[in-house]
Amino acid sequence: MKAIFRNAEMYSMVFRTLFIFLLFIPTSTFGALKCPDLTVEEKLGPKAYQKVVDSIKINPLKRPPPITVVKSPIRNLYESIPTQENLDINGLKILNQTIKEKNRHISSIFDDDHESLGIVETEFDFQNTWVLFDKAERSDVAPSFVKPSGVVPMVRGKGIPTIVFTTLCQFRRQGIQFGKLKKAFSSIIINYRSILELWTSKPVRDWVLKHPNQKIPESVLVLGVKDTQTYLNLNTILTLSGHRIRTIQLTNANAPETLASVLMGYNKIDALAQDAVRTDQSKNNFFEPNIPIPVRFTLSFELEAFGPY
Repeated sequence: MKAIFRNAEMYSMVFRTLFIFLLFIPTSTFGALKCPDLTVEEKLGPKAYQKVVDSIKINPLKRPPPITVVKSPIRNLYESIPTQENLDINGLKILNQTIKEKNRHISSIFDDDHESLGIVETEFDFQNTWVLFDKAERSDVAPSFVKPSGVVPMVRGKGIPTIVFTTLCQFRRQGIQFGKLKKAFSSIIINYRSILELWTSKPVRDWVLKHPNQKIPESVLVLGVKDTQTYLNLNTILTLSGHRIRTIQLTNANAPETLASVLMGYNKIDALAQDAVRTDQSKNNFFEPNIPIPVRFTLSFELEAFGPY
């Protein structure tokens, strides 16, 4: 009987994990959450696929509000970010750990009941010239903003986004000086929401409708990625720490999966993201189930410092 209860607890933990909201940079750790194979889609059949598409059109879901766009650093905000190992912000606890031999930072976010609400991981080179954004997760029950005492707010009255704040804490703990990074990278992005935001962005959509079944140029994908929540979050972190993105490179974007596989994956994991694919382009075969779309891409940034602000 005890074994049964242990198994039930394990399955419960796994089930909760599936509903973690991937805010900006998931890694290969989440390979288990990848889209279903095409063979599975074929078993579902065209009617099942159409049912998903119709559901998205008929029952529009509200997308989470976009992050506030920051166009320039906010005076004294970066300098006010704390560097302590343990932080308690109105019941939200952040435990900051550093693996010094790898220059890797891991920040775990908990509530008062020690329930995990998220995790952020970054890695730096030993000369502090680049950063790898490796992982960022926030549970949908975690607060989207925090108001730490003594920290200059990003948004007046609201504070600073939880993941942005946590990542900036890692920057400060690493000793990153304002505007001194030269490059930034992301791990492989397999965030369904960002994949579909890229696919439905105006630059990509317009190009695909004019050039069906052709490889999408990187220049078009770079324009489209700026419409994704992933890019907005990364740009916010870099801007607040004194960095301007000078160039963007998007790679591995043309290892495609089908639109059907991404839709099905979204339908299973995060219903909020379904709204990202609602579009009136269905009459132009934009919802063709077997159309290939770019997934599992990485982002590389060349950075420059903001001037005086």
